[in-house]
Amino acid sequence: MHIKPSPFRLAPLAVASMVLIWSAGAAHAAPVLGALTTASVNSIAAPTTGPGTDPSWVTSSSFIANTLGRGIGYAFAANFGAYTVSSSATGIATGTAKASFDNTFTNTSGVEQFYTLNFFIYGGSISTTVFAPAGLSDGEFLKAGYGASIKFNGNTVFSSAAELLRDDDNTMPLLTTSGTALNGGTLSGDTYFWNSATYSVSLGLVAAGATFNILAEVLDYAEADVGVYSFTGGGGYGGCGSGYGDLPSEGQSDAVAQRVDCFKGAARAFYGDPLDVNASPPPGQFQLIPSVVPEPGSLGLVAGALGAGLLAMRRRRRDGPDQG
Repeated sequence: MHIKPSPFRLAPLAVASMVLIWSAGAAHAAPVLGALTTASVNSIAAPTTGPGTDPSWVTSSSFIANTLGRGIGYAFAANFGAYTVSSSATGIATGTAKASFDNTFTNTSGVEQFYTLNFFIYGGSISTTVFAPAGLSDGEFLKAGYGASIKFNGNTVFSSAAELLRDDDNTMPLLTTSGTALNGGTLSGDTYFWNSATYSVSLGLVAAGATFNILAEVLDYAEADVGVYSFTGGGGYGGCGSGYGDLPSEGQSDAVAQRVDCFKGAARAFYGDPLDVNASPPPGQFQLIPSVVPEPGSLGLVAGALGAGLLAMRRRRRDGPDQG
């Protein structure tokens, strides 16, 4: 079967959280935070809340559920260094979530400097689960993925992405990845997961007095197009086949109708788990490390001193030990 590419993979993607540690000589403004979500069931869009008016903490959420499916998107970003994006979809549904951090810095050291960026990425997972004993019919599929990137003055210096696809042609999900492989990235059954870790990228030279920008974003998404299954013989998830009503219908109460556990499967994505923000050193932070680049005149003095030292060593070897 042919599955059309996810539209969510086409946008620039990214990750990282943003309280920055910087040394003297690098001034910066408060980061500009972003959070955006979407959700839909059978192409009916859910209302979206957020991002709110607090510049230090932004959230967004989208939720919709009916007898055809359920779509959820949730995102938050905080300037103390935490972020989360989470999406899920069951039935005929989609969910997306995106968080972003936009920072501007100025090299105030008075000299040209070389900057290195260290940043922490929390763990997460993507999954495409078909609930036993159901199987997917022709044309049905589940899809989940994430994308992450960091840009320095508009140029991508870090990227990582992964997607799982499960359709009627495959009994197990197909994994595709690109960019940097995240720490411990492992496909186990229907789930691809990764662990927390610190990463480092070189940003290059920044002239004295120059301003530069660092933009980090993270996006995940879930997409589902599956039907329902009668779990009266057992199996399923969350009580299917156990008196909750196996097949959601228009005649059921809202509480039962929104129990979409009885669909054949679900796609889920979760990126970011800021439970250790009080650890030392604090994760979820960018650490911007400058190193001074010697001026040409200084390099000449160093080279001259090295040359004089080498010449003196040669003379001592040539003349031999002092016979005094």
